Amino acid sequence: MLLSLVKKDFILVKKYVLFMAVVCFLLPVFLLSRLPEFAGPLTFFISVVYSIFLLLQYVFLKEYQSPKASLLLCASPYPRRLMVLGKYGFCLVLYAASSLIYWINTQIFPGLGRFHWEMAVLVFFIVTIFYSIYIPLEYRLGFERTKFITMFIIMACPFVAPFILQKGAVIQDYIQLLPPVLFYGIVLFISLLALVISACLSVYFYEHADLS
Repeated sequence: MLLSLVKKDFILVKKYVLFMAVVCFLLPVFLLSRLPEFAGPLTFFISVVYSIFLLLQYVFLKEYQSPKASLLLCASPYPRRLMVLGKYGFCLVLYAASSLIYWINTQIFPGLGRFHWEMAVLVFFIVTIFYSIYIPLEYRLGFERTKFITMFIIMACPFVAPFILQKGAVIQDYIQLLPPVLFYGIVLFISLLALVISACLSVYFYEHADLS
């Protein structure tokens, strides 16, 4: 049932999936040509944020424009809990797809650097913390109230991302005594814990939401 709901979200954005895949492929190349000193984690981070956020935002927009569809789904055998978890599954699939596209990019454009699992975990952590806050807010406040966050993120991401990644590198310098596998294991655990807490909050908000 959960896979069906993830598939439903992809059907809602099917007109834009190919477009975002192209953007996800070309954006790192564009950033490499303009800001070669930030090639690597920054380009990967921005491509992941844009691809996930814009498609997820479009899914919420379509649901906001068609409230009767949500009512019909709630009347179906699909519980609200799974409808919420489908959004998180949707984001995870988009992250995996974005990572694959970026890996292909690094094979074609060596200037982007090497795609390694440490970078994937670090970017996954930052993106997860953001979406762990954003998705519950979307269910709590609704699309109309959170749409301004969209404009802020799109405009601020290229400026905030270098600062975030730089601070992440500084923190990593302080804990070099830890084995890398242990450090990134802790980071991955915190990411998954944030997802679980976020999913529980989103489920709670949506189950108590009045859709009438």
